[in-house]
Amino acid sequence: MIFDSLTDKTVLLIGAGEMCELAARHFLANGVKKIMVANRTFERAERLAKMFGGTAIRFDALLDRLHKADIILTSTGSPLFIITPKDLEEVIYTRRNKPMFFIDIAVPRDIDPEVNKLDSIYLYDMDDLQQVVSANLENHKGEA
Repeated sequence: MIFDSLTDKTVLLIGAGEMCELAARHFLANGVKKIMVANRTFERAERLAKMFGGTAIRFDALLDRLHKADIILTSTGSPLFIITPKDLEEVIYTRRNKPMFFIDIAVPRDIDPEVNKLDSIYLYDMDDLQQVVSANLENHKGEA
């Protein structure tokens, strides 16, 4: 609903575990051509990026590269937010308000929910995704 097509979009996966691998497969199957992977352990980021013809990013350079991503999926084990509204101020300016779609599937959350209040930023977390799944199930029941 945010993007007409995924074919010209760049995805950034933050984390290199099983959930990010599954997400990468899904994004590629739906037309995404560019994938970047950031992880605290750079070797794991490299491994996952290589599997999908993507680019690995050092975790300490994450905020410097964030402006290149249209879709950001996070799934880390961090006990603290790794992305805050302050982190996105310059990113929004650099992108000239082009929309960014954040998907936070981490527990606890990786992204401060306050980022959803920023212009051109769309944040979905596990609660939002559960609502989407429930709505889709209701649609399928109606069709059946």
